[in-house]
Amino acid sequence: MTIKAILFDCDGTLVDSEVIEHSLSVTGLIRHFSASSIFSAYEIGHFKPDPAFYRAVLSTLQLLPDEAVVVEDSLPGIRSALGAGIRTIALGATARLAGDLAQAIPAPDLASAGEALKNVGA
Repeated sequence: MTIKAILFDCDGTLVDSEVIEHSLSVTGLIRHFSASSIFSAYEIGHFKPDPAFYRAVLSTLQLLPDEAVVVEDSLPGIRSALGAGIRTIALGATARLAGDLAQAIPAPDLASAGEALKNVGA
């Protein structure tokens, strides 16, 4: 299937969307997002590593797991995305990808994540 969404984790997922939007505004990244594309575990009510967080995001966006790629930087987040059946790029976590995390695509930095996205068809 074609990739329709790239889901980037933000450390602010444990806060409400207003805090996330403020952080994105301060960094100048807000222009890349619409209000309907910002999700907070705090507001969804499911927290990583529970895959229900990413399942809820997919449901809201009306996407199947193979239509998305997640870029995650935390082990609970990587577990959450993989548990939801989504291809996952593990940012900066390459040395820790064993066992249930071995399915993740390692990327030591953002530049490597960009290459990994190309390789999964995004």
